Order: sequence, then structure tokens, then C-alpha cells
Amino acid sequence: MKDVVYWYKNNKPFVFLVVFVLLTSMMYSYFTSFEKIITVKEKDSMKTGKYGKNIVSDTDGNVYTIENSIFYDFFTAMELFTKIELNQAYKIKGFGYRIPILGIYPNIISASKA
Repeated sequence: MKDVVYWYKNNKPFVFLVVFVLLTSMMYSYFTSFEKIITVKEKDSMKTGKYGKNIVSDTDGNVYTIENSIFYDFFTAMELFTKIELNQAYKIKGFGYRIPILGIYPNIISASKA
């Protein structure tokens, strides 16, 4: 127990930073949630380095990603992406905003045919 207390005392800034990042990410996920109906215009898998992104765009010109989210207990992004069909209407649930300077898109965590 003394080792844990010693480690914590010497790493307070690191612990604070990790807790801050986790809480900020969790709040962003929950406070930016949305639900709407879209018609899928395009879908694509983009590869950047060794990682990829599943991208879906709708007929209104909005772009969404489909990525796993630990805060929503959603780990089947690839399965959801493969089930989405072009020119179909879907009721989607997701979270996030488009932040161009950071390359961030709203994320879809659920989609069912409308």
C-alpha cells in the first residue's frame, strides 16, 4: 500500500491528466448525442497509416464515422458499417460534432432501417 501512495504522490500531474481526458471524453460523448433519420448517399473505408475509418455520407451532405466507442459499450462498428446499404433511409443514433481542424466527424453508434 505504501508503494501505491508513493507512486501517486510522485505522479499527481499524470493521474490528473488521465482523469481529465477521460471525463472530458465521456462528457463530450454524452452531451453531444443525437438521433435522426438519414438517407445514405455514399460509404467508404479510408485507411490512414495502419488505422482505418468507416465513413458514411447522407443526401444532405453530412459526413459521419462509424467507430467503436467505449463510453457507449459499442464495439461492433465494422459489422454495422457492412450492414448499411446505399440509397436506404436509416434511423441513426450517435454523438459528436464536425470539427474540421481536428478531423473529427459525428460518430454513428446505431442504425436501423427507417
